Amino acid sequence: MKLIKPSFYTYKIISNIPDKPFYYFGVRTCKYLPDNRYMGSGIKLKQIYKEYGINNFIKTDVVLHSSYEKALENEKNLIGHLFETDKWCLNLSGGGLHGRELSKEQKRKISFSMKGKNSGDSNPMKKYPHTLEIKNKIRQSRLGKTWSNEVKIKMSNSKTKKIMFNGIIYSSFKECSIVNKIPLPTLSRWNKQRKENICVL
Repeated sequence: MKLIKPSFYTYKIISNIPDKPFYYFGVRTCKYLPDNRYMGSGIKLKQIYKEYGINNFIKTDVVLHSSYEKALENEKNLIGHLFETDKWCLNLSGGGLHGRELSKEQKRKISFSMKGKNSGDSNPMKKYPHTLEIKNKIRQSRLGKTWSNEVKIKMSNSKTKKIMFNGIIYSSFKECSIVNKIPLPTLSRWNKQRKENICVL
């Protein structure tokens, strides 16, 4: 693996499914090449991965650029109006800077506006605290609870499936958790909530 600090490239994802010529253009910034594990993070792209299987797609036409801006410009030229005129194009916009990045000021404002929300007195569940009686009932209901072998296998398999997080493919939830330093329960919750940046393959 070659270290390059940093690299900017455009790429194309294409389908090898007969009669389903899906394709997607994207931009990627990374420090290591080759970057084979990254397979795009478009919303529609991930939906198609789920439906047809990510193994039916390949990444091709990787072109390095001297700057992120040049990579974005190339992506914009590649997509053009295809996202509007071609049903097989999985891009949802025309690429480039459109809809891609927030400025530092925008990020700061969003961060500031979210501080304190859903915590402390602002927590919506604070109005409905569990009494000691309810807490004991929950605890008692879980004591001695056992799972059948079938359920255990299903639970185990759900954690060993390939997962895409922020466009990167991981062999399991555990690997994703370790690499990104995110607790497994958090990843599972995000997956159940159908967060846009996580997808089980």
